[in-house]
Amino acid sequence: MSLLAVYRRGTLRMPPWEAMQIGLGLMIVPLILIHVIGTRAIGFSEGFEPSYAYVVASIWVSDPIRGAQQAFALVVVWEHSCVGLHFWLRHRPWYPRLLPILYPVVIVVPILALLGFAAMGATVAERAQEPSYLASVFADLAGMSAETIAWFKGLEIIGIGVFLALVAFTLIAREARRFHRNRFGVFRATLPDGRVVVAPLGQTVLEALRDSGVPHAAVCGGRDRCTTCRIDVGAARESLAAPEATEAKAITRIRAEAGVRLACQIRPTADLAVVPLLPPDVSARDANRPGGIQGREQPVVSMFIDMRGSTRLGEEKMPFDVLFILNRFFAEMAEALTETKGHYAQFAGDGLMALYGVRGEAGADRRPAAPRPNDQPDQGPSPAAGADQRVGTGGSLE
Repeated sequence: MSLLAVYRRGTLRMPPWEAMQIGLGLMIVPLILIHVIGTRAIGFSEGFEPSYAYVVASIWVSDPIRGAQQAFALVVVWEHSCVGLHFWLRHRPWYPRLLPILYPVVIVVPILALLGFAAMGATVAERAQEPSYLASVFADLAGMSAETIAWFKGLEIIGIGVFLALVAFTLIAREARRFHRNRFGVFRATLPDGRVVVAPLGQTVLEALRDSGVPHAAVCGGRDRCTTCRIDVGAARESLAAPEATEAKAITRIRAEAGVRLACQIRPTADLAVVPLLPPDVSARDANRPGGIQGREQPVVSMFIDMRGSTRLGEEKMPFDVLFILNRFFAEMAEALTETKGHYAQFAGDGLMALYGVRGEAGADRRPAAPRPNDQPDQGPSPAAGADQRVGTGGSLE
């Protein structure tokens, strides 16, 4: 599975946790190979079922170095499984609540396993002082010749050689695939800052970005398990293949806008412009955050309103009076915005910024703003622009 994961990747540039998961997976085979030979292979050949005492005596009493290797293999396998499960589940909304329970389990289970192994090893080592005990433990091997035992031990070297050959074959196959893809052309992905990423046809956008050293979010490692690698492809969505079921479900779940796709799933066949919609350092909690992150272009009217003579007002009035007048001013402005279908963007000091046209079609919603022409004398906003006449302080449009 680790070799298949290496082959499927378009690039070997990856976050440290992905490299650790694949690396630990590749370490498992050479570490447990002798254990498989000593139990399954010999047991099948000689027709017996290896017992726990047989295993512990073989690697604790007869060859302590193998015992240390077996203990290390246990830690490697456990860490490999925990890393895989963690990065599979971490974008699930319920997973963070279970972490306080799972962390102690992750630490305690291998410790208890190693303590049990050490306790059994000490017991076997003590009983090994009796000559008849080891003879009974290895009784099923009594009929094996020294040449047969040596042949089985030699299988480890052969197995490691075959494994290394598979690793080399996987890397060669990756290069052959890259050469084959380059024969059929490349695509260019243009980023918002003007950078252009060139990649062979067949690579995903995420792989192309990583291969070029461009940081890009992918909490799940580009395995279609989250939506943090989402990008806006704009008009290029017409030339891309339709999203498959898993991707379609993911982008529907976050109520994404048209043109939003997962960078780990699309394999462009033509040049395109991409806009990353999340920063590269997002966390798992952002995976399921609904729409609103990506934004969209829409015509709006922005109107800035402030109080005329507010500086003199602050100098001549008591602080309580100034705050009272400002509160009345903002309350009246908020009510006027509600009546005219406006949306206040921010209140700052003695002014505010209002937006018209953010709640749907801008054409109808922005007309109530009715800003006066720039060449009109500064006589304050029209009633429709903010109903400023309700407050006796006057106002001005900027």
